Amino acid sequence: MLSYETLKSAHDRLSEMVGDIDPASPRGKTRKRLLDAAADLFVTQGYRKTGIDEIARKAGIGKGSVYLHFATKAELLVAAAAREKLRSLALAAEVYSGATPQDRLRGWVRASLLMVAASPLIARLVDGDEEFASVLADLDPAVRSEAISNRDEFLGRLLDDAVGSPALTAAERHERMVVLAAMAHLAPRVRHTDVRQDLSVERFVDVFSKIVADGLVTRHSPNGAK
Repeated sequence: MLSYETLKSAHDRLSEMVGDIDPASPRGKTRKRLLDAAADLFVTQGYRKTGIDEIARKAGIGKGSVYLHFATKAELLVAAAAREKLRSLALAAEVYSGATPQDRLRGWVRASLLMVAASPLIARLVDGDEEFASVLADLDPAVRSEAISNRDEFLGRLLDDAVGSPALTAAERHERMVVLAAMAHLAPRVRHTDVRQDLSVERFVDVFSKIVADGLVTRHSPNGAK
């Protein structure tokens, strides 16, 4: 069964990436202002068009002070995205409140959609923004590999718990894992009214998560019948 430790581990890792942003301390206050300024500029005008000078001016600090916190602009982007994800972990925590494994699977689909939909930077990252994608490509391959491995382990446990016995075949499990991993890439579309029509974001996600989660745990015979 999934453990709260999985969520705590994610929280600790993201907190480490964000760093000290406690406004009660001078260092934390400065770092927070830098992240606020960088996130706003990255979203509104793009990564390449945003320079360190501009971030420093918007944050109201000297350019040299930026490098006391972040060695590169890419580090700023990663930290800003990590902060968005950290803010949305409350939604992920709802996964653990599900009464049944099926409820937890549905909760994860819901959380994965809402977390991205409410996070402008992350939405651009998963939506295939070429500028942001180029930054991710330069990240340490070991870090990226670890992140994917941790994601797949989490999703696999979530799925296996919900499906129960008899277990899925290897092919069925792979297909469902692909669908679960794709949720984040579908999430940016949820913000558009032409996709959800007259439904609110929350209502669309509630209905969508139920349909997807129920379909993932339903097994079909070769002729298409349940």
